[in-house]
Amino acid sequence: MADNKRGFLVYDYYHYAEQDPVVDRVRTAMKDTGMSPMDIQRSGEVMPKARTIKHWLNKKTRSPKHATVCSVMGAMGFRQEWVRDPNRKRNSSR
Repeated sequence: MADNKRGFLVYDYYHYAEQDPVVDRVRTAMKDTGMSPMDIQRSGEVMPKARTIKHWLNKKTRSPKHATVCSVMGAMGFRQEWVRDPNRKRNSSR
């Protein structure tokens, strides 16, 4: 359920204090592949510049756009897969 605090939506199942946790996944993928932000930019497969990725890593960007994250991860050879959490109860209020 969403809660409208301070004028924007806050979802109870996806919240973070400082930065979107997806940035940690990008950081881990970069470490695993040995790619730097400049390597990712040079791949020619991504839309953001190396500077944008550096802003994520330095916490200057709190929540990067999903399409941009997918582009960066794709350039490193990763693909997104949605997996259902068997422990999460389904909301049947509709």
